[in-house]
Amino acid sequence: MSLPFLRVRPEEGGVFFGYDRSIAVSAVVTSSRIIKIIYLAMSVMLIVISMALLSNAQPELSSLMRAVLSGFAFLSACVIFMHAAVSPPPVRIDISGQGQIRLVPSRDNVPASLVKISADGDRLLSLQPNSLIFSSLLLLRLKDETGRTNALLIFPDCVSSSAFRRLSVACRWIAVQNQ
Repeated sequence: MSLPFLRVRPEEGGVFFGYDRSIAVSAVVTSSRIIKIIYLAMSVMLIVISMALLSNAQPELSSLMRAVLSGFAFLSACVIFMHAAVSPPPVRIDISGQGQIRLVPSRDNVPASLVKISADGDRLLSLQPNSLIFSSLLLLRLKDETGRTNALLIFPDCVSSSAFRRLSVACRWIAVQNQ
């Protein structure tokens, strides 16, 4: 596997050198359009199921059971739709060169270099072994000093493509160091 910022010089015995030797990265993570589309598709599917139950598509069920199931499906569709309508606030993830992780709430969708660090961002988080790191998805399980665990779901459309790649490489590096 070739990493874009690492090169190998055969004349130096395969020593790595690169443009940037640090894994330090900072990125503002916004809400994902992909997950909103998934939520909306689930809502539509549940409304269709609700209508099918009401239209006597299941004759072996009693009318009371069909009404209860239809109401449950419609209520679930409403909850999922409301969840899709509310966007989580942007958060900045900072990973230092030593692999220390901080999450800092961000109020605006501005570049990470312009966002001020809040007092809450002083907590260090550790990457848990059950985090998932794929080429098009990062599911980071982060644990703070008090033992509280946070999950951060990052799709490629949540950050810029270069920031996603750097986050992925930094998280892989931290995961290898933790083993």
